[in-house]
Amino acid sequence: MHRGVVANSLANALCAKYLRDFVSTAFPFVSIVVPARNEALRIESCVEALLRLDYPKDQLEIIVVDNGSTDDTAQRLSRYPVTRVAEQRVGPAFARNAGIRASRGDIIAFTDADCIADPNWMRELVAEAEMEDVGCFVGDITGLPAETTVSEYVTERRLICQERLLSCSPPVAAAGNIAYRRSVFSAVGLFDESFRNGEDGDLFWRMVKSDRFRVRYHRRAVVAHAHPAHMLELIRRSFHEGRGLARFRFKHSADLPSSMSSLRFALAGLVSAAVGLCKVPVRMVSLAAKGHPSRKYLLYPLLDKACSIPRLLGVICELARLKLGRENRTMNPGANPASAQSFNDRLVLDIANARLLRHADPDTTARVRNELLLVRQVLATAFPDASIILTASMFAGEGHVDVTDGRSILRSDYDFFVVSPRFMDTVPSRAKRKIDRLLRGVPLSTRLEIGLVWKPLLVHRRTTIGGAIVAGPTDIIPLLEELPAPNSFSALLQAYRSLTEAPLNRDRYAYFCSKGLVRAACAFLLEQRQGLSRKEWIGLSSIEIVRKQLGASVETLGPDAVDELMRAADYLLGRVSEGPVPAFHSRYAGILDRISGHVAPSRESLLATKHLLWLIHERRWSVPRRDAGLLVIQALGKLAGAWREPGGPDADRLDEIGRMVRCICRYNPNGAKASPVEFYTYLQAVLSSIAGFNPHKLIYEPSHPLI
Repeated sequence: MHRGVVANSLANALCAKYLRDFVSTAFPFVSIVVPARNEALRIESCVEALLRLDYPKDQLEIIVVDNGSTDDTAQRLSRYPVTRVAEQRVGPAFARNAGIRASRGDIIAFTDADCIADPNWMRELVAEAEMEDVGCFVGDITGLPAETTVSEYVTERRLICQERLLSCSPPVAAAGNIAYRRSVFSAVGLFDESFRNGEDGDLFWRMVKSDRFRVRYHRRAVVAHAHPAHMLELIRRSFHEGRGLARFRFKHSADLPSSMSSLRFALAGLVSAAVGLCKVPVRMVSLAAKGHPSRKYLLYPLLDKACSIPRLLGVICELARLKLGRENRTMNPGANPASAQSFNDRLVLDIANARLLRHADPDTTARVRNELLLVRQVLATAFPDASIILTASMFAGEGHVDVTDGRSILRSDYDFFVVSPRFMDTVPSRAKRKIDRLLRGVPLSTRLEIGLVWKPLLVHRRTTIGGAIVAGPTDIIPLLEELPAPNSFSALLQAYRSLTEAPLNRDRYAYFCSKGLVRAACAFLLEQRQGLSRKEWIGLSSIEIVRKQLGASVETLGPDAVDELMRAADYLLGRVSEGPVPAFHSRYAGILDRISGHVAPSRESLLATKHLLWLIHERRWSVPRRDAGLLVIQALGKLAGAWREPGGPDADRLDEIGRMVRCICRYNPNGAKASPVEFYTYLQAVLSSIAGFNPHKLIYEPSHPLI
């Protein structure tokens, strides 16, 4: 009897221990921090919602920070089993930091006193807490039932929306529904207490830039926010939001285009918004004609201005205060991984001393260097007022040379851009006559591409121009520093061009296929940096950096695809002697298709213009299509998958691709009657011609190949 009681007691103790271990594993200890200042009317609803959370109570801690309230907020809190912290320094950053210091949890969640959490909020928010590399958990913010037209307007315009904030450039997140692992604060610091608004976006961006933590967005982790109910409240909120935005841009000006922290641009935006008031009546009539209720067509256009104008005023006031007061930035933004890791972003390059090639013998390097110096001299002579830029792998010092049967074969092209202040210098026919005359007699070991850019349009370039000045004026350096990331869609087109060309060059299959795979990886990484300045993406000019950055893409692309992409990069870097093989061509095509799903297409108007210019250039009198770019990428994708080893291209798929080509341009009847390989070659040539077409680019084929 006594033994049975002891055994039952031991069993109960063990079960309780295992149950505690399971709960602590499945439900991590979370501290919820709620800053509150004069929130007597809302704090009770907020706290009661937190106490109703469907989450183990012994794994939850609620901390409410009384941020110098002058009403009875503290008295109302005394009735609830929560931890109360007093912070007399007024400001959400002070309050949140006080809550962090008082917290005990490994994960610290934040919400606001005017928010009502869903019962499943915490379960959904930390659903992937077992993944230790996830440092931030973001949930959705919805609006409480609208009481007025103003609050309904805020909800419909998604002015307070986490998805919208996360999609901004740079991405930020609101502290109304977010949780951080404690290690994030150890790595990047607490909230910046110099902010009176926008401190949550600053912390989130610092964490993203550290590149040490991943972010998870959980749509079902919901809190409802009390949106502004009156126009004056909306105006006040917009003004303070503008002040926080200005301080964010001032602090992180090294990461953003200079225009975002420029008073002149802010003033110009304010003038534009003020002039737009004249269009308000037209907007009202338009909304009324579409059948909107009177409260919308009368108020919504005015509310749009009630948001934009105060926000711009807030930006101007804060920027003026910061610039006139010459405040120091409170934190060094740090280096972006794309431009770090042994890559030196040189804005001016000395060809005579640059590395240029990777793993090449001295004689080959000397010949390539001499040719580049000759081409540079030709361009500097032809365009004396222009800046000459060297791009591509030569700029990164990773020019590719193959050694086959004792012969050195230069695989990399010579790519130059001529940035001229004279418009006539960028007219291709005129520029070609000048270059042809001077280039005659200059030996070329590889393909030479020369892009022509009119200097006033440099900042609008959306193709790769991430190189360094090798001749001419250097006054374009400030413009180069602000160039946004190149168009990732163009990079994907070039990737498909290389992959579809690979089966037609059996002796160079490994090179063309590797070039296509690495170019696709670059397109994938560029897509993540759209809108960011040069320092955020220039490192992707280096194959070495592209390879390193792929390690963070395993979850998105899959480990098999990342392994193949890394192996292709290693082949181009000369680390392995064996590259991709034709037997797995379908696999490589599938990887590019997978990447294409993550790359957004260019604007249809640009693609249609490019199609029209190509039709004129090729003298194919077809009708230009707005969807020409999408058709080309789809056709190239199908063409890449149409080649089947060992039998060559699939005839049925070629017929399908041929029908797509007929939609783009006038069809060559001779191509349809050719053999499958000849038909494939014809389709590849047409699609590559469109994909690589640039009316302001001159191309010269090698005259004396390096062998």
